[in-house]
Amino acid sequence: MAARAWAKGEFAQPVAADNELLADARRFGATPAQLQNIASHAAFLRPGFSGVWPQNVPAVSAFLAASSQWRTAGLPDGPGRFVYLGLDYAGAAIAWSARQIAMTPEMFAGVQVMEAAARAQLNGARS
Repeated sequence: MAARAWAKGEFAQPVAADNELLADARRFGATPAQLQNIASHAAFLRPGFSGVWPQNVPAVSAFLAASSQWRTAGLPDGPGRFVYLGLDYAGAAIAWSARQIAMTPEMFAGVQVMEAAARAQLNGARS
């Protein structure tokens, strides 16, 4: 979802927790630690959320760091028409290194999931 939102130019960071939600939690006796936990996750419960779940932050950060490293190919049906092929991993590796992102197999798999979703959106596929 975050990759499609990025490709559409709609990527957003989570918004602040809903005050009503926190007031309800206080009313039910939530501790300060519980309130903090609720506040940190409340934005992810909203309809239409296009931000990032906490467990996906490393892969999303890596994808965004490499988001200027797309390989493209021109199409023969007219000037200026092209298709997105995928990330240039050599260029992406330089971006990750420059930002001191230590790529793990799990993170790379997440980047590839995002790459596929972004590629489909950028090339006009409908989700």
